[in-house]
Amino acid sequence: TKGKVKMIVNFTYSYLSAQLELNVWMPRLPLQIELSDTELGQIKSWRVPILTSKRSDWNSDEAERKGKGCMLQLQHALVRVLTYFVAEQEDPRDPTAYFLGSDWQVDVTRLVRYFMKVEDPRVARLQEGRVLSGRDFGTTTIQVFSPLSDVILAKTTVKVVDDKVSITELGVQL
Repeated sequence: TKGKVKMIVNFTYSYLSAQLELNVWMPRLPLQIELSDTELGQIKSWRVPILTSKRSDWNSDEAERKGKGCMLQLQHALVRVLTYFVAEQEDPRDPTAYFLGSDWQVDVTRLVRYFMKVEDPRVARLQEGRVLSGRDFGTTTIQVFSPLSDVILAKTTVKVVDDKVSITELGVQL
């Protein structure tokens, strides 16, 4: 199935019928996974408690007593999935048509977030399809799977390294 410029689409409702000429846009594969940082390190002087239970009840005195100390916080990266939307021209010799132009990609992260997976969840974890957090040292991949099959629509590699980084700037975006 491909996108097409000036495609005739038939609409039928009860005894009414009409034809409409539309441009049908399809995402170009593979999709692009963009990470704010592909190498995640330890944040110097930022420690988080190590809890023995799976629950993270930060306000509980009992959880604090059960804690096994603190460990360094690992970096996080923002995740975006982008693609071009394309359609074939009527004349196959004409160049492919791009939705919004060939220099514009569409952010489809919200549409594919339930189909994203980290290959090795011991190394990194994906939170709500938007934030990748390091968990342990190593290399893993983030993949976007087709909702219809096991086909991988996008893939990128991320490393969690032993290097320590310092916070030089901290900002809030509203």
